[in-house]
Amino acid sequence: MKPLFSLLASLAIGLATTPPAFADEPVAQWIWLGGGENSSQVAFRKTFTVSGEIKEARIAATCDNGFTLSVNGQKALAGKAWERLESGDITKMLKPGVNLVSVDATDEGGLAGFIARIDVTDKSGKKTSIVTDKSWRSINKKDNTTLGKDWQSASYNDSSWKESREIGAVGQGGLPWSNAVTAAGLALAAGEAPTLKAVVDKSVNAPEGFRVEKLFDVPSGMGSWVSLSNYSDGRLVASDQGDSGLFVIQPAPIGDKAAETVIEKLPVELSSAQGLLWAHDSLYVVVNGGKSGLHRAVDTDGDGLVDKADYLMPVSGGGEHGPHAVILAPDGKSLLIDAGNHTKLPDAIATSRVPMNWGEDHLLPRRWDANGHAAGVLAPGGWIIQTDALGKERELISMGYRNQYDIALNADGELFTYDADMEWDLGSPWYRPTRVSHATSGSEFGWRSGTGKWPTYYEDSLPPVVDIGPGSPVGVTFGYGAKYPEKFQKALYLLDWTYSTIYAV
Repeated sequence: MKPLFSLLASLAIGLATTPPAFADEPVAQWIWLGGGENSSQVAFRKTFTVSGEIKEARIAATCDNGFTLSVNGQKALAGKAWERLESGDITKMLKPGVNLVSVDATDEGGLAGFIARIDVTDKSGKKTSIVTDKSWRSINKKDNTTLGKDWQSASYNDSSWKESREIGAVGQGGLPWSNAVTAAGLALAAGEAPTLKAVVDKSVNAPEGFRVEKLFDVPSGMGSWVSLSNYSDGRLVASDQGDSGLFVIQPAPIGDKAAETVIEKLPVELSSAQGLLWAHDSLYVVVNGGKSGLHRAVDTDGDGLVDKADYLMPVSGGGEHGPHAVILAPDGKSLLIDAGNHTKLPDAIATSRVPMNWGEDHLLPRRWDANGHAAGVLAPGGWIIQTDALGKERELISMGYRNQYDIALNADGELFTYDADMEWDLGSPWYRPTRVSHATSGSEFGWRSGTGKWPTYYEDSLPPVVDIGPGSPVGVTFGYGAKYPEKFQKALYLLDWTYSTIYAV
């Protein structure tokens, strides 16, 4: 066992810098009240003309600190956190001829700014982008309390309003918003598929025989990606940890400096997925939080993007120790799903390969965690189940984990996982380091809350394959089929979030 890569992110996808602006497109500017004035309350107006039949129109915007945006007098967006891009479909709000976007913006102190982008696509596929710049009209709303509602009408005379002041372009260095709001994030939120050419990432320490290329910098508008899996046709799919959605990735070919990685958001109302699997012409999604559990998304219109989801199996649990991964079982038909120790078993477990008489009798009195973590949480702890493709027939396969984020099968169909430690227990007799476990049929690994963990010498508890040490386990996978140096092609790869490291076992 040896460290393989030192990563900047647990999924080997960069999260820091801003992609270049898109060529031949207008560049959105952060704007505020013009005319040399300043105010904590500013109103903006922008008129634009629509000709022809509209196929789709989307808008994305944010403001430091808050805003309400209307299209032709109809409320379309509102936001209170400048770090988050708000977006929406405004197709039905537009009309042939002159249209108006009106904004009521507020500032709570410090540098203020508003930014927006509108993408209008007609039936022929031609796209027109409207972005914030000095052409937007602005007025000090705090000192003009008699505006009434007419100012949100396209016919309103705004000749007395001022030209907006441009503070700087989206993503421009030196602006306080540039790390959170990028050109790619704004374009994606407004409907554009962002791209980025692959570059060799010299900041990653890799052993001889490896070259690491950064394919894409994930802007804050796409959230924080916590799961990554294969999609159809050689593409990848990723999910935001929060509610920014699912994204399809067409990676640039390795070594092709001219090719670009293309990202497209999936038109399906799913996010917060910690498990993703393409199987049976469907995308299986294990959502963590909200509607936690197993979902199945399908492509109903044949455009290669899943757009309709069914909720197959609810699971009670969420957060860092909630439901996690989903993979295809060795039979090629059923699914294997795992979850951490704060997740209850799904209802209607038909059968169990593990004896279900897991009473918690302790010879010595148990001491719960002094900080209250997992206090009162009882067996089975983290678990792995097998279910059919519709999530109906459910069988418990293995249990007794703390928080195994991912699972993987080797070439022989044997199941492995990488379980978490409780870092606060380091140095105590009941501390168990992060470890690789061979999840055999009917296995029990003896996690119990507080001091109640089973020692590995208990006859009813399987020992780990190997102890790794302190860390925070995330993804695991085998290297079969990878064009790696020979000795690494059959390794089990373990991703550790805490130390930004991949281990090869």
